[in-house]
Amino acid sequence: MSSAVPMEISEREPLKRLYEEFPTIQDDVSAFEGVKTQLSTEKFFFQELHEQFDKQAGQTSDLKAKLPAYYAAKAARLEKYFEELKDIYLDVETKEKFLKTVQKESHLLLDQSDLDRQEKKNAARGKSLNNAELVFSEVKSEIRDICANSIQDHEQTMRDVNALSNLVVETKEKEQKIADLTNPEKNEVKMDLEKSQRILDEQTQEFQDVYSSIEEKKINVNDLKWKIETLQQEVAQLQEQRQEAEKKVLAISSKAQNQDPRVEKLCKWYRYANNGYRELAGVESVEMASEAELVVRFKIPRFSNPALHIFIDPSTQTIEDASVVNWDGDITDIIDFAKKFDNLPFLIAQVRARILESSS
Repeated sequence: MSSAVPMEISEREPLKRLYEEFPTIQDDVSAFEGVKTQLSTEKFFFQELHEQFDKQAGQTSDLKAKLPAYYAAKAARLEKYFEELKDIYLDVETKEKFLKTVQKESHLLLDQSDLDRQEKKNAARGKSLNNAELVFSEVKSEIRDICANSIQDHEQTMRDVNALSNLVVETKEKEQKIADLTNPEKNEVKMDLEKSQRILDEQTQEFQDVYSSIEEKKINVNDLKWKIETLQQEVAQLQEQRQEAEKKVLAISSKAQNQDPRVEKLCKWYRYANNGYRELAGVESVEMASEAELVVRFKIPRFSNPALHIFIDPSTQTIEDASVVNWDGDITDIIDFAKKFDNLPFLIAQVRARILESSS
């Protein structure tokens, strides 16, 4: 066994390093105490949250089953961490007391073997302290996750409780309304409902009538629209026909301006002959009332404008029938002879002669 040798603290290198590292160890201890305080606070929060949830769950049915299944396992794991941290804390606290003792005493009688042993213990405790720091970090992260999940579960539970409370209130209100409707003393409500239903049926019928009327008007509007489109097409066709007629008139007018002087002379001669014939035959005017009717007006004194209406067959262009207006005589024989020989001048001359004979 080696002899005890008095040594100054400054001369003992391993103990000196431990002494120099003492502030760091103090910081670790302070950090551990802060974590321990935080753990205690969060544990108290868990207890309060659990009590509040139990209180809410006791007011409603089967709400306690909504607590996450892993909550109990997390709580047990936290308890285990608390026990491990407590042991580490006691170990660190013992180490702190030892360092304080070394700091107070200026000289110590220690063997080299004791110093070696103490160095090994210090190394082991430093490793344990590092492990404790890792455990602190894991526990802190675990606690944060559990806090977040627990707060979310608590908020969801409160929402479920409020929704269930509102559902209970609405159910009671509906039950009260049903009770009021079935209560004979409150038949007025039932009568009001029947009256409202009757008014609603009447309004529905009115709306259906209005809808039917609107549909009929739509049909009429569509018909009118079709007629308008048809008329527009006819107007377009008439405009085209008018344009063609105007073109023909312009062409005829152009030809008339450039016609042969001999044709103009023949036209004048025809007009003079026609006028002379009408004077000799006593005819005032000749008009085409239609494609199948010719009107000859006579100029005879003592008679009020007698007129001979001659009807022409459009297909054969022959005399079909005749009649006299403003004169009551009979011309059947003249008509038959004119029809037989298809002689229009004979018909006109003989009718005028018969009218003159009746006036003498």
